[in-house]
Amino acid sequence: MKMSEPDTRTNTTGPNPKENSIPVPEDTPNPAKQEDNTIPTEETSNPKPEVTSNPTPEVTSNPTPEVTSNPTPEVTTHPSPEVTSNPPPDEQQTEDSNNQPATETTVTETTDPRPTDSSNSVPNGEECNPIEKGQPLPVENEPSPTALQRHISVPTKSSEEKREFYREILSPCGELSQALKEKAESELNETDAVRSEKMLELRKMLMDEDDTEKGDAVSEYFGGKEDKYLMRFLRTKKFDVKKTYDMMEAYVKFRSKYQSITDQLTFNGVRHALEESFPGVLPVKDKQGHVVIIYDTGSWDHDKLSFDEMLASFLFLLENLVENEENQIRGFVVLETYEDYHITQAMRMKASDIKKLVDMLQGAFPGRFKGFHVIRQPWYFSMVMALARPFMRNKLASRIFVHGNNLKKLYEWISPEHLPERYGGIGEDYDPQPLIDELRDSLLQRGAQTL
Repeated sequence: MKMSEPDTRTNTTGPNPKENSIPVPEDTPNPAKQEDNTIPTEETSNPKPEVTSNPTPEVTSNPTPEVTSNPTPEVTTHPSPEVTSNPPPDEQQTEDSNNQPATETTVTETTDPRPTDSSNSVPNGEECNPIEKGQPLPVENEPSPTALQRHISVPTKSSEEKREFYREILSPCGELSQALKEKAESELNETDAVRSEKMLELRKMLMDEDDTEKGDAVSEYFGGKEDKYLMRFLRTKKFDVKKTYDMMEAYVKFRSKYQSITDQLTFNGVRHALEESFPGVLPVKDKQGHVVIIYDTGSWDHDKLSFDEMLASFLFLLENLVENEENQIRGFVVLETYEDYHITQAMRMKASDIKKLVDMLQGAFPGRFKGFHVIRQPWYFSMVMALARPFMRNKLASRIFVHGNNLKKLYEWISPEHLPERYGGIGEDYDPQPLIDELRDSLLQRGAQTL
């Protein structure tokens, strides 16, 4: 019968076409056909067959529940790959250096920020992530603290308080605290006896290698340095003398190879970049006691600040930060936001520039880099990583954590009230001036003849 045809056609936009079929409008008999054919009129005059044989009109007459019942699970049941934001396993949870209590805006607390999912680990126990494994980078959509939360009062520091913090992290700390001694022993194999023994071995190696072409350059640069200067290299390599010497050799080679960078390593040479917050340093440490170095890469103007200028300011700042023994032991983390990063900026990056940065980070500088956190990256951030990945060793790649807009794991490192809004927090905006002022004064106090 003709009356069965409308029942077999379905509305494919509904959630279940087979169960929720509805008559297709164009098949509805027009008035002219109804005059010539009385069969449709007789069937439609009695609604009971339609109700009992096809209940679809009652289900689809109100599509709202069907539309709203499905999208939510798709968002909430697709968390970011936790591996991209897990902290390294060798760090122990410590108190936030500012000793400020968490506010209501702090994300749900966890007892241990380190990963527990064995699927996110490689056989040797180190963390793996999409960058290390060559997988596509995620772009999560979970929002950071809401605008309403940003109006909640959060702890702030005065300019003098910030200067006091920077003064502390830029100056030698003298005698190590008992807690710091224990950390150095457990992570770096450092004891009083080990320090003395390994320093003598390193001095002897500098003398023995003096006759070789490479060794001559290393001995010339480091031969007259004090023990406290050489100690930063020994700590970085956990008092392995051979690895320490190799790093010293790479350090000298880097300075010779990239003179366009190292020639700018003066306060006045990097001041412009620091004034533009490339880089900046948060006036608080993270929960593990690391100094937090920040980059607002999305606001970087290549025409006003070259890559070499930006890298020189990074290197100059690090050289001054490792004057502090606690920084030598605890290390640093880097937080980089790509909000407003345009594809034209990514296209201007050169592989040769990225290689300079990677060379410095993985063997040519005496610093312990414990994590690189990337937030709010666009899809074309992968273009930058594609340039960098061939130069990276697995250890460095395993310490890059890509968060997207889902910052829950980042908040396990540092509370949102201590992060500027630009970096996913609810704290005050970053002010570079206290750091610049204290950096200048610390250089003068250490006897710098010129700036």
